[in-house]
Amino acid sequence: MQANLKRNSGRSTTLTARPAREYLLKGLVRCAHCGMPMWAQTYKNGRQYYREHRGSRGEGACVNAGGAVRCEVVDGQIGRLIESLVLPEDWLDAVLERISLRDEVARVEAEREQVQEKLRRLGKAFVDGMVDEPDYERHKTQLEFDLASLVVPEADAVVEAGRLVQRLPELWAAADPAERRLLLLTVLDAVYVDAREARAVVSIRPKAAFEAVLVQSLASLPVHG
Repeated sequence: MQANLKRNSGRSTTLTARPAREYLLKGLVRCAHCGMPMWAQTYKNGRQYYREHRGSRGEGACVNAGGAVRCEVVDGQIGRLIESLVLPEDWLDAVLERISLRDEVARVEAEREQVQEKLRRLGKAFVDGMVDEPDYERHKTQLEFDLASLVVPEADAVVEAGRLVQRLPELWAAADPAERRLLLLTVLDAVYVDAREARAVVSIRPKAAFEAVLVQSLASLPVHG
């Protein structure tokens, strides 16, 4: 029965589905003029382009309408940007200052030190027999709860974002094209491309959690005249 179905279908038994093409900026690339998503397309000669399709926004709606730029050009720009990312030693203080959290982090750290000192003194008092076990356990539980509550979630998110940004060049170098796209989707919301005049990336929009860290990193890049 299966043999008859294959024979009657007129298809070769060796026919396989065409593999999906990989575009680094798929889902991220946007027109720098109108802000709308751009299309990724592979031509018969194998060349890949990001395009602002003519008429896709309505005729004349965007000065970029019909413009196109080679994928390898803007992909290469983004790759070089990722490879050059570096954070200075004092990046955390600078980022916390930028998002107005440095004073709050300092206050919380001071309170944590106070609670840790109370825990140390409580433990010594228990060992010396100055506090009985029920009181020791009760006070210890309360102090540990106080310690666990002394956090600044926004600052913790910045630290995690910074750690990833610090590792991005290394991760990028070891990643295949699909993995590189996932890295970009983790860090960026959009990549804006001028497909007519500059034919290049003109700006990026980081995800909120990475914005302050990436701004600090990009500010540290050398400026070439």
